[in-house]
Amino acid sequence: MGRSLNGVVAVVPLLVPVAGRPDAAEETASLLERGPVRMAQLRPVADGYPLTGWVLSPLPELCDAYSVALLLDFAPGPIDWAGAVSLARAYPRVPFVVLGCDLSSELAAGAALDAALNLVLHLRRETEEVRPFLASYGRRRFVRGAPEAGFTPPARDDGLGELDETAAELAAGTYAAVHL
Repeated sequence: MGRSLNGVVAVVPLLVPVAGRPDAAEETASLLERGPVRMAQLRPVADGYPLTGWVLSPLPELCDAYSVALLLDFAPGPIDWAGAVSLARAYPRVPFVVLGCDLSSELAAGAALDAALNLVLHLRRETEEVRPFLASYGRRRFVRGAPEAGFTPPARDDGLGELDETAAELAAGTYAAVHL
């Protein structure tokens, strides 16, 4: 599915571990080669697999090779911060976007940002807690909007336009080259 963000087409396929199908790794590589895939989604809770490198490999390696950010969707469960940090630290050149963060209730968010420099938090709601996090970690660590629509920015100016720059970098596949 392709969506446009500032003239950049963002394709967000759902990737699942390749175990069980001998041609799955080649199929994923072919998908990424054809482009313009710049973001892919993983759903470990909904699809029932652990968020570990040995299960996911070679997906993170392929995402690194093709400058693809991985969106981590933990719905319908809570965010697995330890798993997200562990995976991000194992693949430091891959941007990992943790979907659905609510900074007013996510006590581990700051620790996760400190532990893995390639974690980006997708803000579920823009609350007053956003601004201190922006001041501490910078805009490059946060994104907002609907991930399935390439993190499309809101129609009105709300003073958080810097988060839209992060979305544009993720959609263009330039985030890792610029920030990691």
